[in-house]
Amino acid sequence: MDLLADLNFLANIAHVSDNLGSVEDAVQRWTALFGYEPEEAEEHITEQRADLGACLISKALWESVQTSGSADGHDRESYTHLLKILNRKDRKSDSVGSDAVGGEYLVRLGRQNMTSRQIMEAAGLGERPKSFIGVSGAEEHNCASFCIVSSAARQRIINWALQRQLRCPDFIPISIAPKVFDGDSIAPTLGRQAILPQHRMKHIRHPPRPRQDEYPVWYFFYGTLQNPDTLRSALNGSDQDEYDLRPTKVFGGKLVSWGGKYKALVDDSSSVTPYAGAMANAVEGSAYLVQSECREDSLRIYETKAYEVVRCLIEFADGSEILGCTFRFRNAESLV
Repeated sequence: MDLLADLNFLANIAHVSDNLGSVEDAVQRWTALFGYEPEEAEEHITEQRADLGACLISKALWESVQTSGSADGHDRESYTHLLKILNRKDRKSDSVGSDAVGGEYLVRLGRQNMTSRQIMEAAGLGERPKSFIGVSGAEEHNCASFCIVSSAARQRIINWALQRQLRCPDFIPISIAPKVFDGDSIAPTLGRQAILPQHRMKHIRHPPRPRQDEYPVWYFFYGTLQNPDTLRSALNGSDQDEYDLRPTKVFGGKLVSWGGKYKALVDDSSSVTPYAGAMANAVEGSAYLVQSECREDSLRIYETKAYEVVRCLIEFADGSEILGCTFRFRNAESLV
């Protein structure tokens, strides 16, 4: 999964929201089908239309429902809501799991949607969110603009729009590995607890590196991203692009299996880290120099929110060392 795929997906489905009928017509249908009060029906409709990524069942499935005679007064939009009700228990469980590790959303901008300035005001942001362009297929003229907001910001935007009786923007959930580096401590660092006395800043000569916005930055890979073809796909590169992957190892972590097929790097509490002047267990892999935040974002989306970006000590084959980044599995307790 990558950011470009998300943008292209939104560009492909964005026209669906433009072709939905009026809210008034939908309210009449939903009150008859589900027994809602008009205000309740409007709230459900607005919420579903706001979350466009989970909004409508596929066109093929809807045509199958119509052919089978199971539509029973529904249109594609209301039938999606019916399936949501029937699967509410499972969906609620999924939602709790998602909220437990946080979430972010792509938001469509412009046309009948909110502008980036309105998004900033509605979400209470200190500055305008960065915008991206999504292109639908090979037709470069068929494009749309998007930005990324957090789950909490999404809810504030919905509330802001409802209070002003404005059209809610379109959202699609994305899964991205969080990166939150503390500027006043070493947190988060593979195999090291910032709260321990020996790891506090007064015992460290220089500010923690790398910084949150430091580029270029070395990344240590230990799984599928060591494959140049996989890395090319994650970065949306062309066949002509070459990637300088260097043999390296990191300390303070260990590899475990997740889901029976994925490698997961977790802290190794049993090892003594080389920061203390002693040799530790090493995890071997490959290092790649990430040149920009854009490329880093693509890697974070590829790894998904099951992982988080942490600092680590990378050692090259010639013995030289550098502080870089890697992806640490977030729910290590579940693997015990």
